[in-house]
This record gives sequence, C-alpha cells and structure tokens, in this order.
Amino acid sequence: MATNDRVWAFVEAELRKNPKAGSKDLYEKAKAAHPEVGDLNLRQFHARYPLQIRRRMGAGRKASAPKPRRGTRKAAAPRTTRRRPAARSLAAEAPAAPIAAAADTPNAKARDGVRKVFLDFAQDLAAVAGDPAKVIAVVARVDKFVDQAIRAAGK
Repeated sequence: MATNDRVWAFVEAELRKNPKAGSKDLYEKAKAAHPEVGDLNLRQFHARYPLQIRRRMGAGRKASAPKPRRGTRKAAAPRTTRRRPAARSLAAEAPAAPIAAAADTPNAKARDGVRKVFLDFAQDLAAVAGDPAKVIAVVARVDKFVDQAIRAAGK
C-alpha cells in the first residue's frame, strides 16, 4: 500500500506543530481525519508516515554533538592494544632441502618424489598468483599433481 498524499500532508503538519508528538497520538488523529488510515496498524502507520517525515525533516540539520552520558563515571584510561605476534609463513619454516635424517628412511626416495610434486604445485601457483582466474586453473589441475605424487610414492 502506497502512502496517501493527504495523510502525509496531515501528519507532516501535525509534526511541524508538535515535533515531539508520539506516533500513537498521530495515529489516532489521522484515523479520525482520514478513515483509510484505519486499514493500517500502529506499526505500519509509524513506518509509513511519522518515521519517514521525521527523517526528511531532520535531513537538513547539522549533526549535533553527542549527548553526555548519565552518571558521574570518570573517563577511563585509554586502552592499550596488544599486538599479535606476526604470523609466520610455512615457507619460512620449511627447509630448502630434504632433511638428512629422512634420507636414511626406507621411503626416502618416495618422500623426495612427493616433495618435488608439492614444490612443483607451489611454483605453479606462485607463477600465477596475481591473476585469480589462473590460480583457479592451477588448483583445478590438482588431480594431475595427486597422480604424480602417487606415482612418486610407488603405489
């Protein structure tokens, strides 16, 4: 239901006379003057007329200073912010070459092969890092890298 221009003008005139008038009072007066308002409940009336009119009437005013809080509470000391430790990247923690102790394990050859596949995948991603579409294309080829890893593991 659209706003009625006659009701709008009536409510606007009432609010200009008494800006602090409550929606319930305005609703009762508008219902008496304009019977079609009776089709609306109080909440609908408030949203359609007084709320919108008050917004428009207040749109030209400057923002007022914030009101002081109630009570006599003293101003709190400024909060200090704790900084989180910098996030460490996995690349910074990963060794550049295979761990010497891992070379002695029975699966050292398979491990090195799988590691190489992971590094190839990371290099492909890094090469296209600036273009999201290309990153998605590389990630979509993950099955190729999985197949290579399985072959490298000897399974």
